[in-house]
Amino acid sequence: MIEARQGRWRTPLDVQQAFYAALVDVKRQMKKIEQPADPADERLDTGRLLDVTLAGDRVSLGIEWVSLAGTSRKLIAPIATIVK
Repeated sequence: MIEARQGRWRTPLDVQQAFYAALVDVKRQMKKIEQPADPADERLDTGRLLDVTLAGDRVSLGIEWVSLAGTSRKLIAPIATIVK
């Protein structure tokens, strides 16, 4: 989000790079809070950026989250920010 606020998201590739850099941190944080007894379908394996839409001051991300069990959920995350 810092990169977005600083106007560094000019293209979908900029957003993609920021997403995958943040994914490393998200996975690390999720591993820290996981418990051995947590079911595999409630533990994060990976995330994938499906779509990026830049429109005015809005960014929309299509994200797929995949659990260790192999199940996945898709999410559309609209973000209001200043895209310069």
